[in-house]
Parts: sequence; C-alpha cells; structure tokens
Amino acid sequence: MSTWKGKARPTWSLRGVPVWWTENDLTAGRRIVEHKYPGQDVLGTEDMGRAPRRFTLSGELLGADVFEQQERLLKAVETKGPAKLVHPYMGEIMVVVAESGLSLRYSTKEGGMVSVRLTCVRHDQSRQAAGPTAQPATEILASRASVSLGDSFDAFIARNLRLSGLPGWVQAAAAATLDGLQALPPWTIARLASPELIAAGGPAVAAGLRALVTPTRIASVEGIDGTAPIDAVGALPFARQALTLATRAAAMAPVSLVGGTANRTLALANGAVLARGLSGFALSAAAQAAARARPESAQIAEALMGSVSSALTEAMWEADDDTYHALAQARAAVITHLTATAAGLPQRTLWTPEAPTPVMTAAHRLYGDDPAMVLRGIEDLPARNRLRHPLFPETGAPLEVLSHV
Repeated sequence: MSTWKGKARPTWSLRGVPVWWTENDLTAGRRIVEHKYPGQDVLGTEDMGRAPRRFTLSGELLGADVFEQQERLLKAVETKGPAKLVHPYMGEIMVVVAESGLSLRYSTKEGGMVSVRLTCVRHDQSRQAAGPTAQPATEILASRASVSLGDSFDAFIARNLRLSGLPGWVQAAAAATLDGLQALPPWTIARLASPELIAAGGPAVAAGLRALVTPTRIASVEGIDGTAPIDAVGALPFARQALTLATRAAAMAPVSLVGGTANRTLALANGAVLARGLSGFALSAAAQAAARARPESAQIAEALMGSVSSALTEAMWEADDDTYHALAQARAAVITHLTATAAGLPQRTLWTPEAPTPVMTAAHRLYGDDPAMVLRGIEDLPARNRLRHPLFPETGAPLEVLSHV
C-alpha cells in the first residue's frame, strides 16, 4: 500500500455516521469583489477576507441495512447546528452542511449500495456571532451585592426612623418630607399616601420608599417601559436615572440643628433618614441595573462604572457601619463586573476613509471576515454618524466606528 493510502481512513463520518470513502474535494480562497467600470478596459478588485473552506466528500453506504444507514445519515445532515466531520485525511473538523448539501444516488445495477455526495463548510467557532450565554459570575455577584445594599437600607430606616410616642407634628413633618421626596425629578412617580405610610411605622415606610425606585412605579422615563421589569436594553438609562434620583434625594437630607428642642432634633433626624433611605434604594437600583446593562462599547461600560462607583463612594461618607459595609461590597462587585465587561467590548474610535466608500465596503474593510461584526457595522455606521446617504459617505470626514473585538 502506498504512503498516501496508508495515511487515509477507509471511511469518513458525519455526527458519527460512517460512509465508505471514494473521493473528496476541498475548495478555498479569498472573497473577491470585482468592480467593473463602463467604457473602460480596467477591472478593479477588492479583497473582502478569507472565503470559507468548502469540503465535498463522496462515498458509499453498503450492506443489507443500507436504508437504515441512509436514515441515520439524513438525520445527521438535517440536525440543527455545527457537526463533527471526521475527514479521511484531516481528522476531526467542525462543519455546517450546505443547503441541499447531501445527494444520494440509487441504481438498479448496484443493489445494496447508495452513492453519497456531501458538501459542507468549515465552522470557525472563534468568529461566530455571540448568542445567548450563561449569566457571568461577576454579574451574579454584583446583582446579589446590590440587592443586599437595598436590604441594608431597609434595616437602616427601621432602626433609625422614630415616630411612636411623639407629637403629631413630628409625624406630619415626616409625611411632608416623604411628599417632597416623591416630587423629585427626573421621574413622575405614582404617589404613596404619605400620612398613612408614616403612621404604619418604619418597616412600612422602608417598603414604600423601596417601591418608588422600581420601573413599575415610573410614569415616564426615556427608553424604559414603565409597565415591565427592567431588561438588558432598559438597564443603562434606568441606572443613569436612578443615580440622578440618589443624588437629589441625598441633597434633601436636612442638617442637624444645634441647640434645638429634642422633638425638633428628632424631626430633622427623621427627615435625614427618609432622604438617605430613598437615596440608598436608588443606589441599590442603579447598581442592579449596572449589573444587567449591556453597553455597546468599552467606553460606555467604563463611564457607567465610574458613575456608579463615585455615587456609592459619596454615600459611604455619610453611612453608618452597616450601610457602609453594604455600600463598599456593592461598589467592589460593580467595579469587578464592569471591568470584566469592558475588557470584552469593542472600543469607540475614529476612522477616515481615503476615498468614497459605501457603508457595506467600509464594514468589510473594518471587520474583515467576521460576519457578525460586518452586519452590525452596516447598521451601525449610518446611525452612529447620521449619514445623509449610506451609500455615499463624505470623503475625508472621520467616522465614529466600533473597533473589532
């Protein structure tokens, strides 16, 4: 037996279904676009990246159970997703079967045999579009720390809001503070009944304040459906709005009065508890939204990380021991998560085409043979740069683009 036959396997297989090998073809090359110009004897070409390797294998199914073998092969070909091809020479290769890629031929002259011809394309796993993935561990930890932060402010309000046994005007002052907090922009919030809530005591007040910082209590926030839970798309604008609310609520905390009566001091302290409590719940909501957000670029992820971590750090200056530790843990978890997120995202950068370049051509030049990034670029370039005509961007004008990951 010659050397080349000694190295070849007698069969090839797809998803474990063997076929006796007779011959195979392999085609490869580059994806070239030809530019033809009327009235000119010049042909321009443009390299659009590597073409996928295409395998064509021929073989035979043999034996008394040939039709059972045929059914197994048909099932292997029609199963969704990449398949493992064991090539006679190249060994194991992940492929996808081309449309109408399987041909079976029968002959009355050759009983007990089915001729097979299979065409498939190599599946490059490293260049596939990202699909739904498992929730990252950093996201889970950041979400848990953010929820725990809200829990710590539940306990903070229950522990520090003092209303029982005090004059009615102290409760009225707390209710007025709660009304003022509910009137804070940027949201039009579905109002709570402040006097009844205050009369119910600290735990009820904490639950009411926490409910204010949820999407279902928002009448109108840009980019957010106020009737549904926050999803990955609405998380980024919700985080920004929650940070705004946290800052404005903290600013409403009254300053302690030196030399005032005991009841007056308690009334001011209650106002500070309510303001800091709402601010803490807003920070908790912002951190939870930051954990769920899906920024499009590393710069957006880094900016979100800076905004959330700065707000949490600022709150730590006024926090007691319990809420301080919860704020610190949430801050560390959010920074860890968004740092990891930013590392896997493209960067926003500027690219200046040297000649008139249609958007489709520009996307191929920028992103090579990555089909997911090319398709994203074709949609993203006109929208990001507000091009008047996507087929004819202005020559020499820098375009904002996302770098290739």
